[in-house]
Parts: sequence; structure tokens; C-alpha cells
Amino acid sequence: MKVMSKGLQIYNLKRFLKKHGIDEDLIDLEALIDPTLSYPENKEIVANYIKNMIENKEYDEEKYDDKYIQHLLNIARELHEERSKSAQERDEKIKSKKVIDLEKSKHPAKDLEQWAKNPGKMDILGIDFNLIFQNL
Repeated sequence: MKVMSKGLQIYNLKRFLKKHGIDEDLIDLEALIDPTLSYPENKEIVANYIKNMIENKEYDEEKYDDKYIQHLLNIARELHEERSKSAQERDEKIKSKKVIDLEKSKHPAKDLEQWAKNPGKMDILGIDFNLIFQNL
């Protein structure tokens, strides 16, 4: 039996995780995958790893660690500050249709990545949109 390349196995396993609502950032697939094993064998290893995380309460899909959220907010703040002053001011004045609250997000890292690609299309609460300014 020909073994699938490690890169392709990782790609398929990320799709597997996404299908089951598991944030791929919580699992180090690079470290878990054995390139000498078949995809089904590696998939079983990843599934067992996830099962152990849940049983040991190392994974809670509803809540992320406060330090992790603060880290993501700091990254967002740095990205926002790297933009030109006019872009920052324009973005802060206009409320986007989609406002992301990273503290309540089920997938904060993915939301940050989407925002970073096009910050004018969405806002992050506390970065380029503040509730206190909404009523002014």
C-alpha cells in the first residue's frame, strides 16, 4: 500500500477536524503524524489524541484561555496600528456589518485571520470598534 505524503495527510486531517468543529490550532498535527503510516492509521492516532484531550478536560470548545485571547487581541492591535493613520481613522469611524468579539468567538484565531485579510469588511471589538462609541 502506497503511503500518502505527510503534507496531504495534514491537509486531509485539517478538513477532518474542521468537519467535526475542532479548531486545528489546538492540535499539533506536524508532531502527531507519522509519515510512514497510512492516512487511516494517522487519522486514528489524531482521533485518539482528541478523545484523550476531552477526557482529560484539556480541550473545551466553548472557552479559550484568557491569555490566548489577550495574545490574539494584541496581535490585532499591532496589525491595526501598522496600518496608515487615515486607514485606521476611516475604519474606526465606520461600523462594519460584522463585529467580532474574540472573547465569545468559537474560533478566535480564524476570525482574527479573516479580519487581518480585510479589516475594512469587519471589526474586532476593542480594536477598531468600541461599544462606548456606538451610542455617540
